[in-house]
Amino acid sequence: MKVYVARQHETLLNDTVTMETTETNNPGSSRRKPEAAVAAVSENLSRGVTFCTKCLRNLKKFLQTVYSIIKSLIGLIIILIIYTLIGAALFQAVERPYEQQQKNNLISYKQQVLKNVKNNTYQLQSGKISMDVWENRTRDLLDRYESTARSSAYGSISEEKWSFYGALFFCGTVYTTIGYGNIVPMTSIGKIFAIVYAITGIPLAMIVLAELGRKFTIGLKLLLVIIRRFNRLRDCRRVLQRRFCPKENSKDVEEGDVKNGPKEETEKQVVQTPEEKKAKVDTFVRVSPDGQPTVVNGKDIDQKTLASNNTEDAEEVEGDEEAPVEGKKHVNIVFGVEIDEEFNLPPSLALAIMVIYLLIGCMMYPAWEDWSFLDSFYFVFISMSTIGFGDILPAHPKFFLISGIYLFIGLSLISMCINVGIEFFTKTIKRAKKRMNKAKDKMAEISKEKMSEVGKHMDKAKDKMSQVTDKVAEVTDKMAEEVKKNVENVQREMITKTGSKSGTPVPSPTEDDNKGSKAGTPVPSPSDVKRE
Repeated sequence: MKVYVARQHETLLNDTVTMETTETNNPGSSRRKPEAAVAAVSENLSRGVTFCTKCLRNLKKFLQTVYSIIKSLIGLIIILIIYTLIGAALFQAVERPYEQQQKNNLISYKQQVLKNVKNNTYQLQSGKISMDVWENRTRDLLDRYESTARSSAYGSISEEKWSFYGALFFCGTVYTTIGYGNIVPMTSIGKIFAIVYAITGIPLAMIVLAELGRKFTIGLKLLLVIIRRFNRLRDCRRVLQRRFCPKENSKDVEEGDVKNGPKEETEKQVVQTPEEKKAKVDTFVRVSPDGQPTVVNGKDIDQKTLASNNTEDAEEVEGDEEAPVEGKKHVNIVFGVEIDEEFNLPPSLALAIMVIYLLIGCMMYPAWEDWSFLDSFYFVFISMSTIGFGDILPAHPKFFLISGIYLFIGLSLISMCINVGIEFFTKTIKRAKKRMNKAKDKMAEISKEKMSEVGKHMDKAKDKMSQVTDKVAEVTDKMAEEVKKNVENVQREMITKTGSKSGTPVPSPTEDDNKGSKAGTPVPSPSDVKRE
């Protein structure tokens, strides 16, 4: 586009220069000619720009369509098939000449061994050598032939390993990482190409297997949704018939329908009060997540049931919020049903499908191979687990395509089972963490409550102790006062006794105290009196 614009600009300049020269040479000519030329050049430029923009838009649309096709599962499978065909053609072109050369060398050596054996037998018949010498020579020849046949890696001359089917089989074993080992590259170019082919082919095959496993999960989820909806509709019909058609149910009970209960209950349902008839308007069917419908009256709903349902719904929402937001965006609408791409299938269902698929292979391979049930199961398991011993291999190349498709789908099912297991264990771990956190929170709340209760009890005990100490102090004060009174009484009795013996009246302690205080003399204490 830039080159086109530059060329148009150059032509415009050239036209202007030529017009100026013509005007100088012919001053009387009109000036409409250069203006017309400029308009024509501008039109050509605008046409060129529009043409280039259209080309770019078409190229962008084409690249977007190609990318969408490549990104889809069909596009990935087509790319893998093309990659396999190209690899098979290149491996056959590199390894087949070397195989033919090795087989020709082996054939020539075999003919030489046969000639030597014939010469030895002729000498034995003519009597030139003995039987022991002939046996030793033939044994040596056969040993040499066996060692050369093993070293050549192409033991059987009649079997062609690097045919087109053999090269396809080798490419499949490379990017699926099975690697039976019966076909291997022998040339240096073939070994280098095998390394490069594996580096690019293994990620491509893993992407295709993961996408196939995801599509299998979507299909299984769709099947489960259809089955659950069918069961729910059937149960809802039964419940509605029992609720709104009691006469038919009574007839069914008379005929011997045990599920609807005895005849008395159905007859009770037939007789309805006007309030019950009005309540039918508020009656609806609630279907639980397990698929069990229950008839609920809108007026008779308990607040407890509503609270329990709300808590269950909140727990389900919290569990769904754990999933990443990006995972929720990848939702496929299949036949009007929204299905996510997460591997949240039941593990038992995934394992059951895997076992059924293995049994299909065990019944398929004995149809064209001379294998027993155990041999076919052994081959299928070793192949799908990518162990690939290579001791048991299919002998019919005509059924190679069926075998390859079967094994590839089996590998995708194994990837689906692995992803389902990972998803199941991650969810169980998250649930366990949630429960542990809830248990920790509950334990913390319980411990706080217990500690607060213990603190309250301690405060009460402190209050009781303070009350007891106050009471003890009061009792001790009273005891001290009583002791003082008793001591004073005893002193008085002692003073009266001493006074009665001497014949002098003994003044009371109060009078003595008053006299002593008036005279300014100290009053003797009872202890001093006793001493005297």
